[in-house]
Amino acid sequence: MIFDITGQRDRAVNEYNLAVRSKDNTQGAQEEAAKYLKKPYERKKTPKPSNRASKQPNISVRVRIRRGHAAPVVSTCGRHT
Repeated sequence: MIFDITGQRDRAVNEYNLAVRSKDNTQGAQEEAAKYLKKPYERKKTPKPSNRASKQPNISVRVRIRRGHAAPVVSTCGRHT
């Protein structure tokens, strides 16, 4: 399969033929080899997430210590600074 993905069809066909000749059918290897001898393996195309769904909020966190205070003051703002 990797050889099909990388455009090395001749090498892929050789590997599929070796698999067929081995007669090892572990996890359906014979059917897979026969299938990809007929038609090259192609990766499944996964849909890209929409921009709206993939955008994370742009939040920055600032920590500062105020004069006279022992604990830091943590504030969040809606934009990255």
